[in-house]
Amino acid sequence: MAVAKWLNPQSKSRDFRDIPLVEDVREYVRYLREQHRDEEPRQNLDEKRLTFQEAQQVVEYLKQCCAPLDKYGDERSEKAVMSSWQTYLIVAILTYCPVRQREIRELTVNQTLFREADGYWVKLTSKQHKAGRKSRKGREYPLPKHLTADLDTWLKEWRQKVLTSHHRVFIQMGSNRCPENFGQPLNAGNMSDLVANAAHRATAVLFNEPRDTTPHVFRRIAITYQRRYGRPEQKEALAELMGHTVEEADRTYNEESIREKSQKAEGWWQLNLQLSNEQVTYIQPTQPVDGWIEEDERHLKHLEVSAYQNDHLRKLRDQAILTLWAMQELAWAEMHRLDIGDLIQQEKTYKLAVPKIDGTRDKQLSLKESIAKILIQYIDARKEYGEKLTKNSPLFIGIGNRSGGRRLQPASIQIVLKYYLGKVSSTG
Repeated sequence: MAVAKWLNPQSKSRDFRDIPLVEDVREYVRYLREQHRDEEPRQNLDEKRLTFQEAQQVVEYLKQCCAPLDKYGDERSEKAVMSSWQTYLIVAILTYCPVRQREIRELTVNQTLFREADGYWVKLTSKQHKAGRKSRKGREYPLPKHLTADLDTWLKEWRQKVLTSHHRVFIQMGSNRCPENFGQPLNAGNMSDLVANAAHRATAVLFNEPRDTTPHVFRRIAITYQRRYGRPEQKEALAELMGHTVEEADRTYNEESIREKSQKAEGWWQLNLQLSNEQVTYIQPTQPVDGWIEEDERHLKHLEVSAYQNDHLRKLRDQAILTLWAMQELAWAEMHRLDIGDLIQQEKTYKLAVPKIDGTRDKQLSLKESIAKILIQYIDARKEYGEKLTKNSPLFIGIGNRSGGRRLQPASIQIVLKYYLGKVSSTG
């Protein structure tokens, strides 16, 4: 398309609709899109693309990379720390506020970005965002409140160290080849490279396998996650935040499988209506969710009638997680990898084999009988509810229609701990 437009500079139309070659290319693109929509979704898409939970872990890793000392305890250069802060904030904004990259790289203090009493707000005119050309309306949205303190640190302690003729929030950091670019506004290429390199590096460390990610992919991650776990009434609000319609979000960014979409129709007749006593048969109450990014199953009751059907088993699971975290000092990832067979009974003693990321189990913990009984009580309850457990069955699983039976992810274990204890670290 870009080549076709470049070859026809004589066009008198802003969108080149008076050029037959450009229209032919447009028609072919429409044809390819229609063909793509008819294809079956790729089975391994979820394996290649970051999930929202994994994106959260990437953000936390990048924040840790802002430390003033390196892993050897040596002091890092001021420019290196500054670069880490900028990378962390850009990826964090993309994760929790997945707007188009242009809106982030063009953020300008007191022009499009404003510090208010409740945090930072972005205010755009119709000419400053993509959809404005059609809607002729501006946009206004808040940046995530939990990033407010870090944005304050960036703007007051780091960004002001670089004197520039502009007031853009984020800047180029230059390179050995192009040191003169230091302090210049970010462009689309800089932004894409920054995000891709950061995600590649972080995922290689966190998941032992690098993932290729672009700024635009975060929009797909957000919409797919919200459609799977969020409240239906959040659709329009999230679409407004991202700068498009609900229909466009579902058509372009929602990567739920056909099965996931149709599953939501289960129990459609159980409406939450105010009926008289004579009319009432059975109505499943809905539960509020605090924010579209809440992940743990206890926040998913609104999804389906049986989305969280076993509160007793959940409590036993959470008790076991809390016990291993507090008494045995297991990290989230270590609890995530535990199997049923890792609980070993030798006469009257109990041990727990802790698997490493490569599957080896060199580490064995001796368990007090009281701790072992908590784990056994949880395992026995799963058997009573009809699970056929083997030694390779995951010890900690999600409980609900969306995640029932699946191994509980480290981010989910973190949320369980946070629910009971507040903010905690991966190792206590």
